[in-house]
Formats: sequence, structure tokens, C-alpha cells
Amino acid sequence: HLADNSFQRFLYNSKITDKPNIVDDATLDTMTGTEIFRTVNDVYNRNKDLSYTAPQVAKQVMAGRDTRVSDTGGSVYGRGIYFADNYSGSTSYGNTRGNVKSTAVMRAKLNNNAKVLDITNARNGARQEIANGSKLGRVLSRCDHESQASIYAMSKGYNVISSGHGYYNILNRNALTMSSDVKAKASSWK
Repeated sequence: HLADNSFQRFLYNSKITDKPNIVDDATLDTMTGTEIFRTVNDVYNRNKDLSYTAPQVAKQVMAGRDTRVSDTGGSVYGRGIYFADNYSGSTSYGNTRGNVKSTAVMRAKLNNNAKVLDITNARNGARQEIANGSKLGRVLSRCDHESQASIYAMSKGYNVISSGHGYYNILNRNALTMSSDVKAKASSWK
């Protein structure tokens, strides 16, 4: 049930399965780091007759064996797991208010493992590698366009891509410390 794209295959074949550090809300409140939010909705796959509640999707992000990254939509800043740096920026992607089984909100902070590269440098770096015909560039040239920036960033030691205006694309979950508390979409976090 993994996405069918170059970055997902890169993570899977490289056995990059790191998980975030999980703490309770009170502990996360005391920690330093950029606070970020991710909102997920329940899903149903008609072709495979599989359904997941929003908390099940959230649990996969927090504790799943494999890191599941973006695929057909939502990959404008590369492939990965998208978070917003404010509650309303995240919950605008939620379908249902007040029902955690339908829409769940996760809260996290970028931790000391986070190495952030902005999307412009990630894209330019990938393009330069391809143009130079380097070994990395030859690999990137065979990747789908949305995966190129993510693979480039990871190859240079980064695990987060910043959009520069409120969104963070998490490439490796070890960059996160997450709250164990998953909440329904509301008008504010607290």
C-alpha cells in the first residue's frame, strides 16, 4: 500500500524507516523547535476495498513500519509528509469538524535531528546535478519530477524541505517529535 513514485521506492529500498519521537502534549509544550500540524481524513480505497479512520492514518504517520509519502496530489514541494506551521493552514485540508474518526489533527515539532533545506535550493541542486551529468544527476534524471528535490535533499544530508511560506515536507520522520494526542478538527488547537 505504498505510493508508486521514485521517492517512496528510494525510502523503501534504502530501508529508511525511522519513526518520530512520541511524547504527550504537556511534554511537547515544553520543547523547543518549530511547531507544525498535519491534518488527515479517513480514506476508502474502492479498488482494494480498504478503509482507514483518520486516527488509523495518523497512527501510521507516528508509528508505521514504513514512511508513506505523498503521491498523486500534494507534492508541490517534493514528495514526503506535509505539515503546516500553523493550525489553520493544516486544518484547511480537513473535511470534517468535531469528528476525530473522520478528520484528525496531529501536532509536532521539528527536533534537533531536523536538517532543513528550502525548496528553491533543493530544486536548483537537483537540476544542477542533472545538468552536470553527475552520478546523482543520472539517477535523478530517471526519477519523477516531484521526487527529484526530495531525493536530492536526502542525498545531501537534509530530512526536511521548507516551502518558505508555511509548509514543511518531512522526508524522514526522525526529524519530528510528535504529540501522542490526536484531536478532532476544531476552531483552534487548545
